Amino acid sequence: MRIISIMNQKGGCGKTTTAINLSAFLAEFGKKVLLIDLDPQGHSTAGFNIKENMIELGLFDVFTKQASLEDIIKLQVYPGLDLAPTTVRLSAIEQYLSGTFERERQLRYHLEKLQLPFIYDYIIIDCPPHLGLLVFNALMASGEVIVPIEPSSFSLQGINKLLETIELLKENAHHLLKVMALPTIYNHHSHFSREILKQILNKFQDLTLKAVIRQNVKLKEAAQKGCPISVYDRQSFGAEDYQSLAFEIIQQDEPSFIWPGKTPKEEKQETPVESVSIQPEIKEESFVQEIMVIAQPSEKKIDGAPQEERSRNNA
Repeated sequence: MRIISIMNQKGGCGKTTTAINLSAFLAEFGKKVLLIDLDPQGHSTAGFNIKENMIELGLFDVFTKQASLEDIIKLQVYPGLDLAPTTVRLSAIEQYLSGTFERERQLRYHLEKLQLPFIYDYIIIDCPPHLGLLVFNALMASGEVIVPIEPSSFSLQGINKLLETIELLKENAHHLLKVMALPTIYNHHSHFSREILKQILNKFQDLTLKAVIRQNVKLKEAAQKGCPISVYDRQSFGAEDYQSLAFEIIQQDEPSFIWPGKTPKEEKQETPVESVSIQPEIKEESFVQEIMVIAQPSEKKIDGAPQEERSRNNA
């Protein structure tokens, strides 16, 4: 079982969008997935059209020991995908846990208690956008972190603080985490976006995923409708990119995993996000490596898109 936190201290970087759509596409690839909405704003919960007044028990009740994690899980919010929902009450949990022994390990303890049928291939945790006790609970429960990075200078500055936090966990809690950077909200028509992406690749190349999530209004529309992009518009750039991300994540553990419906030859030609429109001169080699765990090296190469893709509307 892989437990992956999605986090960034900066809002508006596609954190929750990534949590929702990565979870949905992992499930579509046949994996059993649990999405944990650890953000008191509850956007991942709303992303599956679950209103707060529909939630009798949430993560607040789990942390306060009024319910088990199994009690609150909503089954099959999407085929193959379960959800641990939250409400705004979770925003008060840090004060409640302040005097609790091993308060930063509470989520981990609850996950360790899960039994059949609550056994998953992947657990995805949508973290709050600020550092605090909930984020530390997510990190201590996880083995991996995906950090969505939008193309802005502020994002580059924020990622340094996040890496410092993860390093503190290594030194003080002896907890190992693999970090993966995910470029998001990328506008392939923008020279500024291309330059920032180049900086991301230069600065974090050994941490960067191959997938790049292009800017796509359909992703926002899907969130407003309360459904994953795969349901709202399967032909959109957003759907293509998150499907590619899910495939890449699975292949890290299962190199022989084949994209369903594609032959190995087609899969090699259409491997995720090689079609992202970046100027041909922006080519980087990178290795998906851990901050604390050594992963298999993989070549990163992002080429210019064919003319027909560049002429498509970035709907």
